[in-house]
Amino acid sequence: MTPICSNSTYGWYDKDVDEVQVVFLEITDNEDNYADDEATTVEHYYQVSIFSKGNSEQMKIDIKREMKKAGFLYQDGANLPEKLADGSMLYHKATRWLYTESLI
Repeated sequence: MTPICSNSTYGWYDKDVDEVQVVFLEITDNEDNYADDEATTVEHYYQVSIFSKGNSEQMKIDIKREMKKAGFLYQDGANLPEKLADGSMLYHKATRWLYTESLI
């Protein structure tokens, strides 16, 4: 995939970062599609979150494009703004993705 943001991490948002941050996390994986009692695929569910103090809509569009090019299927998304203690806003755009891995 093409790098979109130089500040990306696996796991959790770093509240000390004062710029756009992309966080990705595998939420779950499930075996699926069985043949002869053996799973033939694994479904991986990921969340990709964008945290920013400003407009990050273009980054969301860019991430969606690159994730789709890499074979992920968009599941859903949400805008989750949060007012911080100092009165500023932290904008959180969350997107959820499915990637199906073949085991055969």
